[in-house]
Amino acid sequence: MKYNLKLSDQVKFFYDKNILIDDDSNGDNINKKEVFKILKERNYFFKFKTFNKCYEKDNNGIYKNLDFKSLHRFNILDASFRSLVLELSLICEHLLKTKINYLCTTNNQDDGYNSVKDFLKNYMPNELKRYHNGKKNYYTESFMTKYSSNFAVWNLLEILTFSETLDFYNFYINKYYKGKDLKQLILNELYAVKNLRNAAAHNNCILYLLGGNLQKLGNKYTNNNQQPKGYSYNIKYILYKNNMNDDLGREFLLHDFLCLVYVFNKLCPTSQLKENGKKSIENFFINCEKKVWFKIPRIIKYRYLFVKKATKIILK
Repeated sequence: MKYNLKLSDQVKFFYDKNILIDDDSNGDNINKKEVFKILKERNYFFKFKTFNKCYEKDNNGIYKNLDFKSLHRFNILDASFRSLVLELSLICEHLLKTKINYLCTTNNQDDGYNSVKDFLKNYMPNELKRYHNGKKNYYTESFMTKYSSNFAVWNLLEILTFSETLDFYNFYINKYYKGKDLKQLILNELYAVKNLRNAAAHNNCILYLLGGNLQKLGNKYTNNNQQPKGYSYNIKYILYKNNMNDDLGREFLLHDFLCLVYVFNKLCPTSQLKENGKKSIENFFINCEKKVWFKIPRIIKYRYLFVKKATKIILK
């Protein structure tokens, strides 16, 4: 029967699984006292247990050559990855809204109001729903009072979540730009970015997935609702052109991160903002390769080197 583990039981679990912890502060690994402190103040047991899955065990479920320090560093790296994903996806969200505004201002078929009215016939953004239900948001209340009765595109975008922004972008291009090459509209990549961004925003463990069998994407580009899904043509083409492993590019985590880099590079003009984003990506890879970080399993290293190479190609 499973039960709630006290801190002492959690530490005992690591000992029982041969996850090395030093008894005093003189060893190379994290000592027992520090492990208690980490589990109490910095991170919790389930996070560490999740990353155990990346490492090899014997037939009795005992880990080989694994120490608590490696798990701790892996968790730190995962947090750094989530921060990078959020930083880049926030930039992409802002620039996508800028792109939609530009499409609207150059579209002679839309006055900026009619498209929103058509959109709201079938979609109800969460912020607007809360406002109509009398639930106040102090950050948007005055804005909603002024504009909610007659939204224009540039007003509506201010209250849409990232996911809702993608729905509006999808709606807008299908209404006014139907038949245009989807590869240029980066819709498929944007939905991949949304999935990765949501995982990071919800503080999910992500990088542990690199140690297992990752689900692979098919070649499908749209479903019945015209929402793109599946393997990005743009990523596939980049990998093919550079003689890289197309099969690895289908693995969803690798694919979604490369889509994020691609969208960032595509939407962001040459500017200090772009240089800052590229520097954040570079710093993440530097941190990955610091010897003090963790003992990296072979399959993770293989996938990491693939993503690093593909990222550099996309950004050059």
